[in-house]
This record gives sequence, structure tokens and C-alpha cells, in this order.
Amino acid sequence: MAAPGAGLRWGPCPTEAGAGAALCTTVTVPMNYSVPEGEQIELTVSRMQPVGPAQGRGVLFAGQGGPGVDALNFWSSRDSRVPALREFDRIAVQPRGLRWSTPLRCTKAVVVILPVTDRASCEAAAPGYPGTLTTETLARDLEQVRRALGTEQISFYGGSYGTALGAAYATLFPERVDKMVLDANVNPEWAWGEQVARGWQAREAAVYELFDWIAANDDTYGLGATRRAVAGEWARQVYAQGGGWQARLDPALGGALGALVDGGAEVGSAELSGRLANLVQSVRRPGAGQSLTQSATDAAVYWRNYWPYLAEGMRRYKDDPRHIEFLSYVASRLSPDPTSGWVYDAITCNEAGAVSSAGVAALVDSPTGQAISSLPPSCNGPVCCALHGRRPRSGWRSTGAGWHILR
Repeated sequence: MAAPGAGLRWGPCPTEAGAGAALCTTVTVPMNYSVPEGEQIELTVSRMQPVGPAQGRGVLFAGQGGPGVDALNFWSSRDSRVPALREFDRIAVQPRGLRWSTPLRCTKAVVVILPVTDRASCEAAAPGYPGTLTTETLARDLEQVRRALGTEQISFYGGSYGTALGAAYATLFPERVDKMVLDANVNPEWAWGEQVARGWQAREAAVYELFDWIAANDDTYGLGATRRAVAGEWARQVYAQGGGWQARLDPALGGALGALVDGGAEVGSAELSGRLANLVQSVRRPGAGQSLTQSATDAAVYWRNYWPYLAEGMRRYKDDPRHIEFLSYVASRLSPDPTSGWVYDAITCNEAGAVSSAGVAALVDSPTGQAISSLPPSCNGPVCCALHGRRPRSGWRSTGAGWHILR
């Protein structure tokens, strides 16, 4: 039997993909599956061939997180951590809209304080293309790649958003699934406004846990022995690096106005004044971007193993602002390519649902009574999707009896 993908031309992957020993090819798929003979687009696919005495366990597809996360390095980044995976023929499909897979071409518009993907610019660059960015379409792309590989069935491992992608694929093509593992599942009833609302709450709690950890290691990093002190240094760095209003998102975490408000305390006039000052700062500097410390923090709250690198980076920056190598390293863990945000906005807004009262409460009332980091680095959620030009909801849903695609 020929190896999967024997008819495809495999070669080096893009250098920036960091795909290690993987090889890459391109597969042509319909832009719009309702018009399969219409315009076509190209997807880049990476492959790591099986090794070891038990090689030949089959083809294993990747379900990367996101949406909007690069996939080509998915298996190479796990090669040493999970040796058993080497027995599979490992495939990763770079999602459409991202770099190397017919990328979206968009611009950002700032509406008061909210950086929003300008959907009109995406549409002008590729008419009809932004509307195809859905979980269902990405699942159909996987099927096209399976066909190109010439394999009868695939196994699938997905984490985070990859669980939604895997579930959608299994719904559409159940006969093509061999084994499937879904890890850290996305709640199918939360797509996507509710997911964003609950995610902000979880992210805020993670930031406080991070600051507490840095404070507990003050002997090593010298950034402060309390959450309050660490938060103050964090805000000072963000502001100094041009983060502006993000450093002042909550007066409890530094800046010229307001003192720390204890968890559970009522929002008083000082804090309200501080939040108003944040809004004024945002209007005055609507183009103010993220600082390096802010970007590194965004990565560190997602990956706990980067906490020491973030703390060391903040320590070095505090001692000498020219020393940004550690902060740059942690910040680089996030996708540096703008297509990541554009794809995230397109998929979440194409599939956007309403936010429940519990989700609204998660946005308004945090575990600490603060607002730190409740606003993400890019605008998402129901309000931003309305600004983005949200399309009618489509996507996937669990009915209790299985997964079904919303037509």
C-alpha cells in the first residue's frame, strides 16, 4: 500500500513556521463549499512521518487551539514530549485565512477604545472569503486533505478550540473517524459570546494568581512582596512602554489615580474616576498598542511554564529598560502575524451567539471586584462583532444527542 499523500509534492515548510523536521505541501480546496466548482484556495499541510518499531498506526490529524492559531508546528512541538505519537503519520492543516493558507487581508479600525477588524477591508480584498471562515468549513477542509492523502480513515487529537473542530468533523464525516481524543473541551453552548465572557473572568483570575506567585518569589525577582506591589510595577512598565490606557484599565493596578480596592469592596468615586480617566486616555490615544510587558503577560497567563521567564523579564526591564530579551521571548509565544487576530474575529463573529446573564456577570463582576485584564488585547465578543459586521449565526451546536451543524 502506498504511503498516505504519495501523490503530493512534499518539501520544506516555511522557516517561520518552526515546524522542525516536518515536511509541507499544499492542497487545493473550494473557497465556498456550496459552490464546489467555484473559486479555489490553497491550504498548507505539514507532515511528520512515523518512526519506531510500531510505526503504521495510521494517520493522526491535529486540532490546534484558537481559532486563529498556526498549525504547521503542532506535531514538531510535541515530538519529544509524547514519543508514542511518533508511531503515527502526523498531519497538521494550517487553517484557511492564516498565513500560508490563502491569508485574509484586513485592516484594524479603532472604535473609541476597541480595536476591531474592519470586515469591509477583508471583504474588499477577497469578496465572499471572510464569510467562509467557520468551524464547519475548517472541518470540510480537513476532509479535503484526507482525500488528498488517499487514506480511508483518520485519527484526531484536538485541544481547546480543536475539540470543536474535531466534533464538527466527526458529525459531518463519522465514517472517516478511527480514533478521536478531545482535550480541554470548548462548551458548544458558549459559541462565542459566552465563551469570551467566561474566558475574561478566568483570565483575570489567572493574572492575579500570576502576580501572587511573583510576589511569593520576591527574593528572586525583586518586583514586590505583595500582589499590590507587583501590580504597580507591572502597570508602570506597561505605561512606560506605550500601553497607555491598558496600564490604567483598573486604577487598582497602578497609575496616578486611585488606590488598591480590596476584593469585594464597593466601587467608589475614586475608582469610577480612575475608569473615566482610562476612557479619556483611550480617546486621546486611540492607537495606543500593547506594550511588551502586556504581550508577555498575555502569553504567560495561558502557559504557566512561562511565569519565571516573564518575572525575569520584568526584573531585567526594571533594572535597565534596554534589557527586553526575556520579555520579547515570552511575547513571541503568541502569533506575531496579524492574520491570527483576523481569523479569530472572523470565525467567532460568524458564529457569534448571545451572552447569558451569567456571562454578563462574568464581564462586570470579577472574583476580586477589579477589572484588570478583563479587556483582551483585541476586541471580541458580541459588542465587537456588531462593530465588525456580524453575520447571521452559523456553526455547530450540541443537542445532547450529538453534534449538529447549524445551516
